[in-house]
Amino acid sequence: NRANKYSADELLMMKTQDMGYVLQKSQSEKK
Repeated sequence: NRANKYSADELLMMKTQDMGYVLQKSQSEKK
């Protein structure tokens, strides 16, 4: 359980960073 929870938190962080990167990239391409 502990390992799964840790993995879930890590995935959530990576997912959030991914979204931020995609948003930044899309905004840069629009300009």
